[in-house]
Amino acid sequence: MRELDITTLVVREYFSALDCPTSLSCWMLFNYGEHQQLVDKVFNPLDYNSPMEARNALAALSYLSKSDFLTLRGDKKEAAIDKFFEAERRCLETNSRLAFGKSERPEIFSIRRKIAKLLGSFDPEEFIDSCSWGPGATLNIRGDRATGTTKFDNNLELTPACYNFCRKWFSHAYPNWDLRPEFHLANKVITVPKNAKTDRVIAIEPSGNLWFQKGVGSMIKRRLRASGIDLSDQGHNQRLSRVGSRYSNLATIDFSAASDTISINTVLSLIPGDWLDVLCLLRSPHGNIAGSCIEYEKFSSMGNGFTFELESLIFYCIALSCTVEEDYPLVSIYGDDLIVPSYAVPQCLELFSYFGFVINESKSFWTSYYRESCGKHYWNGLDITPLYLKERIIDRVTYIKANNAIRRYSHRLYGYGCDVRFRSVCSFIRNSYGKNFNRVPPLISDGFGDGGFICNFDEAAPPKARHGHQGFIVKLFVEKPRELWSDSHGLLLNRLWCTMSSDRAYGNIDFLPRRTKLKFVRTTISVWSDLGPWL
Repeated sequence: MRELDITTLVVREYFSALDCPTSLSCWMLFNYGEHQQLVDKVFNPLDYNSPMEARNALAALSYLSKSDFLTLRGDKKEAAIDKFFEAERRCLETNSRLAFGKSERPEIFSIRRKIAKLLGSFDPEEFIDSCSWGPGATLNIRGDRATGTTKFDNNLELTPACYNFCRKWFSHAYPNWDLRPEFHLANKVITVPKNAKTDRVIAIEPSGNLWFQKGVGSMIKRRLRASGIDLSDQGHNQRLSRVGSRYSNLATIDFSAASDTISINTVLSLIPGDWLDVLCLLRSPHGNIAGSCIEYEKFSSMGNGFTFELESLIFYCIALSCTVEEDYPLVSIYGDDLIVPSYAVPQCLELFSYFGFVINESKSFWTSYYRESCGKHYWNGLDITPLYLKERIIDRVTYIKANNAIRRYSHRLYGYGCDVRFRSVCSFIRNSYGKNFNRVPPLISDGFGDGGFICNFDEAAPPKARHGHQGFIVKLFVEKPRELWSDSHGLLLNRLWCTMSSDRAYGNIDFLPRRTKLKFVRTTISVWSDLGPWL
């Protein structure tokens, strides 16, 4: 059986299980190669009268929306770059609108006061203790070798402004770390996969700038947490979106290119001086894109160590200025996922637009039963979050992931038991696995990731653990990270600072990010979590 054939058959079985007009149209478009029309279809909650109809339609429209194997018109990278420059043009307009001496709205003073009150004064000692590496690449270090040890061992990549910021006190703050600067005038703009239609533009920062940017980001995160906004947990946004879908009192707001539209003058207008000085010195003012160097109209891009926290702070305080004080607890933010009281939407639309932010009204909801935030979708309080097939089903891991996603989805629909409509597609995937790999599929309990096909205890009938141990013996796949042995000074610094060090890191061993090998192991499961019967 050819690789694409099994993927096509699974897609057909899945759409057939949904058995609704939308799934039929999606299958026809996919089967006849009209993939552009397929991904251009959008979910409109006003088209549906019941949660079942809405849930099935959303499941059909979303299943292939992030797939990397569709044949589409145009180039995804080129589409992302075009969007990047469109955001730069919008930032230029915003910078002109907010330029000193031009008309200033009264809301700016309110937002500025809220930000200043939330941030307080900048604490240098807290800043030093908060700095760390991010998990990604730097200008000289590829992502698959970007461990803390490697970053400490290499020269510290810095923009000239960042070097002038830290050179006088660096040796006092980090006495065991030799400052060997390597100057860069710009960060590097690249694209990474986003969905089936377009890639996402990010920027790789110089390592030194990133180290300090992460420190400021951590400080902002702590102050937001003290105000009730926890950027380490998406659960609060998800719970509020469920409430909003049930009572229509809350709106979920989606932004287009949020981090790319934070203009320089927006930050200059809203952030207090002591924080602003540090942010300006740590940002990369230029970007290298396809060999050309540009001067940014935006303040910081995705990839900067404080962009996520900065955009959360700005969006949160703008939203507060549109809300009456007693409803402040109903305002929540996670990056660019915003929740506000429904009555505040008209003013939010107008004020965010003034600052150059684009609200995607087709993906923002406040009038129907439907709400979506932080990956969770609700209809009148019912969880209708869809699943996605992101890659072709070609090997053991992708077989297992495709099956488990459908099995968990079918279980979530009922809470107990599994929707019988999806039984045939799960059976088909398991049978195909056995035929293609000449091996009995590994069967495991839910709650242990995707190391095997999740199923009920009666389906697996695992042997009991022996020698007095409680539980059952199963075989499953695990992904083991590839190891990197080192005895360098950078390893010592990494262990001392405890950044980028996995809980499993020990001795002279570091684990390479995003580089793993598959291993088949035996383990004991003490409690088996059944999904219930097919109903």
